[in-house]
Amino acid sequence: MYPMTKIKIIIIITAIMCIASREYHTQMQKKISKLVFLKYSEITEEGEDNLDKKFDSIIAEYQKENEVKDTSMIELVKKLGMIEKLDHMAPSNIKKHIELNHDTIWKYNTQDGKTIGDLFRVEQENGMVYCHSHLDRSKIFRQYSVMDKDQNYTLEEFPEDRKEIFGFNCYKVVIQVHDDYNEGFPTDLGDSIYEMYVTNEIQLPLHAILNFAIKSTDFFPLEIRSWLSSIPGDQEVHLINEIIYE
Repeated sequence: MYPMTKIKIIIIITAIMCIASREYHTQMQKKISKLVFLKYSEITEEGEDNLDKKFDSIIAEYQKENEVKDTSMIELVKKLGMIEKLDHMAPSNIKKHIELNHDTIWKYNTQDGKTIGDLFRVEQENGMVYCHSHLDRSKIFRQYSVMDKDQNYTLEEFPEDRKEIFGFNCYKVVIQVHDDYNEGFPTDLGDSIYEMYVTNEIQLPLHAILNFAIKSTDFFPLEIRSWLSSIPGDQEVHLINEIIYE
């Protein structure tokens, strides 16, 4: 009798495991209709110090390059810069929404439940971005493609560095983008660094959340920490907050 009882227990356990596995894969196979990320800033004392030094050096170099003698405007810019920095450090309560509709992605931000800024319609395949007014989605005032130029970047994966995020087994990826957006600007702000925890189970392009394209990735981030290499300690954070399935 004992061997038969043992076999029955094994059969029951196996059946339970199969059901659990099937339910898990069914959930994974459900189509995602929307992702919502929390978006906020984190700054350390070192980051504040680096930000102050970089801001002062930008002003000084601009003043030298353009032979600015009237410093009243420079002082105004410094004051505005301080206000912007305080806003940057304050809790933002901003959520980034990514709505999926076939091959089209809608991106927009909300704060305290209200839409802020413009809406961006992104084509998954060709990387075209259409900027719409949040007051009227039918109006397009700008368009461009994130695929227009090849990004100069390095990408490193750390498969042994893992954490679970929203039930997904994620691993660490670091992308360093060698920016040239500040060409002509008197101070080099350095590279943009993106430290991410990503999953292979969500099939979306990277430009669904970030404003640049890397065509060959097979992962999607659920946590992103980004900063400029010249201002370490001052990070922008995107952290998944909600996943809605169809």
